[in-house]
Formats: sequence, C-alpha cells, structure tokens
Amino acid sequence: MNATAFNCWAYDMDVVMFAVWKTVPEGVIDAVETGGANIGAGQDANFYVPVYGIDPGTYIVTFFGVTTGNDPVSNTLQVTITLQ
Repeated sequence: MNATAFNCWAYDMDVVMFAVWKTVPEGVIDAVETGGANIGAGQDANFYVPVYGIDPGTYIVTFFGVTTGNDPVSNTLQVTITLQ
C-alpha cells in the first residue's frame, strides 16, 4: 500500500507511517504495518507500507505518521479494504 505525506516545516524529518488493520465488524486489530522515509523541508514523500500475513476479509485500515521522536505529523486517514 502507498501513502503520501507532505512536510510543511522548514527542516527535514524522519517519519514512520503506520497502517493499523482492524477487522469489520469486530474492530479487532489484526495487523500493524509500518514504512519509513526522510521528508525534506516543503517536500512530499511516498511511503510503501507492506501487506504481509493478512487473511482475506474486510478491514478498516487507519494510516497515520509520526516522527522518530514520536510527534504526530499527519492527519489520520481511514479506508475500507477487502482482501480476497
């Protein structure tokens, strides 16, 4: 899966993008996948968040990014995904 983030700050930052997979309708966390990148000041970065070991089914996947210092740097994005 790919996610894109924009760095609006005047300095580079290392960011970890999380994808939290919850089953529908139970809401049980099935997996947490991560991808990381350095984002230059005023730049976009694409994150590849791998999908491993997730069973077929319907999930709500929540994406969010944090710096390596654990500061949130993105809005939360939720998407519904069905794997077959």
